Amino acid sequence: MTKYVLYKVKRLLTTPELIGWAILFVEFWVFMWFYVFGSDILSYKGMPYYEEVVKAYISVAYSSLSLITLGSVAIGITSGIFASSISVRYVTKFGRLSPRRFFLEDFISSTVVFVICVSIIILSAIGVGYMRYGVLVVPKNALGLFLTLLAFGAFSYLISINLGYLAILTKRPKLMNIFSMIPLILAFVSYGSVFTKLSDVFPYIYPFNALAGFVIYFSLGKIPPGSGYIQWLMMSYVHNQNVNTMSLRAALAAIVLWMVFLTITAIVLIRKSRGVSIEELRIA
Repeated sequence: MTKYVLYKVKRLLTTPELIGWAILFVEFWVFMWFYVFGSDILSYKGMPYYEEVVKAYISVAYSSLSLITLGSVAIGITSGIFASSISVRYVTKFGRLSPRRFFLEDFISSTVVFVICVSIIILSAIGVGYMRYGVLVVPKNALGLFLTLLAFGAFSYLISINLGYLAILTKRPKLMNIFSMIPLILAFVSYGSVFTKLSDVFPYIYPFNALAGFVIYFSLGKIPPGSGYIQWLMMSYVHNQNVNTMSLRAALAAIVLWMVFLTITAIVLIRKSRGVSIEELRIA
């Protein structure tokens, strides 16, 4: 690998906008989840199911807040693809960095940033949850959780690169602001489904929910539904009632198919973008 990976990781992690929106803004909601939204959980203290409820609630919290972090990081990556498109052409044409190697390293560096930012939110949620409820949450399957975070990052990058090159092909820089906000909008749709029960097929057509479900699964060791996590938490742990859960195989198949599809569309868009001259991008 060249110095590009380290350069981009450092550049993204020191960007004020990323620090402000992907980390500090989400940290505010970490405290809101535990000190405002989850204040009623303390009323279950002393009950036999208290610890399980707390563990489930904390897992749901950081899986949901991770979506906002991913969407916020994706804004910067999507915008960066358009902004760096001219310089990238010069580097890959006249430098030692080939286009294939550049995109591989760009993918790796972006995924690393996604994982680092989400890991910060997860660790802070575990820490704040422990301070609030006195229960320490240790993921049941740390390796599975890490692999899910990698998949989350890879999926978010594929969305970003598709939107970035779609903006390049339109030759309309003013649309870049709209395109760059799409990942965050998609993340908020999934975030909203945390509180609302949707169709059982939703996670199989909307991969953000499938990935969030895997985060909860590897954290708790129990299969969650595809949406309505708060309702599931109360029904399963407090009222001891069965709730329809997500099919892990179907969810995994949906994630793989979506990533294959986004990879193919990204390759098509990147190849088509070669037909857009540097002069056109400059004056667009």
